[in-house]
Amino acid sequence: MIMITDTLDRIKYYTGSFKDVEVQLILNNREKFEPHLLELLDGATKNHKPFLEEEREDLILALYILSHWRSKEAFDKYLKLASLSSKELDMIFGDVLTEGLCIFLYRTYNGDFEKLSSFIIDTSIDEYARGAALDALNFLTLDQPKFRDQLICFYEELLKLPQRESEVTFPAFVVSNLVDLGSQSSMSSIKDAFNRGIVDTQYISLKHVTADLNKGSEAAEKSLRNDLRSRDHEDVKKAMIWMSCYQPGDHLTDEDDSDDWDDFDDELQMPEIRIKIGRNDLCPCGSGKKYKKCCLM
Repeated sequence: MIMITDTLDRIKYYTGSFKDVEVQLILNNREKFEPHLLELLDGATKNHKPFLEEEREDLILALYILSHWRSKEAFDKYLKLASLSSKELDMIFGDVLTEGLCIFLYRTYNGDFEKLSSFIIDTSIDEYARGAALDALNFLTLDQPKFRDQLICFYEELLKLPQRESEVTFPAFVVSNLVDLGSQSSMSSIKDAFNRGIVDTQYISLKHVTADLNKGSEAAEKSLRNDLRSRDHEDVKKAMIWMSCYQPGDHLTDEDDSDDWDDFDDELQMPEIRIKIGRNDLCPCGSGKKYKKCCLM
């Protein structure tokens, strides 16, 4: 007999190690656990206060497991959760927002382009959440090539929309995604966006845009497939193991974080070395992802 309530209780809070036994039990019994995980997402949307105040692991596990199952019922729930304020998203999800959301949306996409596009257009939603939705759309073109032309038109229309002065990162995401699709026909729209000053040139420059588009659409598709391959893990544990809560010795106490480090910094003065990193190069942090999808963000 599978103890559903007991299993869900055991994954409720972080304990410092990945819960292999419980996760495998859930994965092997989708029919029994899926309704409970979907209900967990609904609960977090309606009342996210407990997830802000407590170190909850169950919600994060639910996100990854439902994505692993490609649960179409989860798609709308991901969008509702991702519509929380930027501060709430950061407190609940941390880096999962940029690391996982695009894959969650890609794997569970239910065909409702209107709902996803409305999410992307909504300027009240966090820029990085909207950017993750853009990435999901790009990945979908690999499964549905005919979708590419529709998507390019949508991106070009996004660049024509009025932008708030404080919002230059999102237009940069749009330009980047047009480049990732190898859309040479969009060069006029891209140049116009740069001329209007709505693109964050720290994130992407017109020089990089030109260089990448000149490589051609086949190179762009190959790069996009490699990007998806590096981010989309069928194994739930491999998809989550990067999280700091699962890293041994990665939790410093206040006592550990002492002034000794300040003394060490004073003694060790390294010369400044600047290395030029391309947007499509592997990130120097060692994550295995491209620079533009990692530390550049």
